[in-house]
Amino acid sequence: MRYLHHRGVAHGRLKSRNCVVDGRFVLKVTDHGHGRLLEAQRVLPEPPRAEDQLWTAPELLRDPSLERRGTLAADIFSLGIIMQEVVCRSAPYAMLELTPEGTAAPVWSLD
Repeated sequence: MRYLHHRGVAHGRLKSRNCVVDGRFVLKVTDHGHGRLLEAQRVLPEPPRAEDQLWTAPELLRDPSLERRGTLAADIFSLGIIMQEVVCRSAPYAMLELTPEGTAAPVWSLD
């Protein structure tokens, strides 16, 4: 990410699935430039699934025009979510007991 950001390139779709490790155990970030490629080809965006937006910064969720391009600040937010996954060894926001759609999972019942 430092390499991309040093050159002013925002990833825009950073998530743990886009981080792969090569045969020498070097982390590689994939899928950068995807939004710009789709924009250049004038491909209409598909509505994203809730599971795919767990790494997306709130400002991008509020502004669909930014979501396609991404921002450097939003990449840092996504990197923070990835770090939380690594440290906690769990899915994003797992400690909140929420589904990707945002509804709380039942912790107890009255029955």
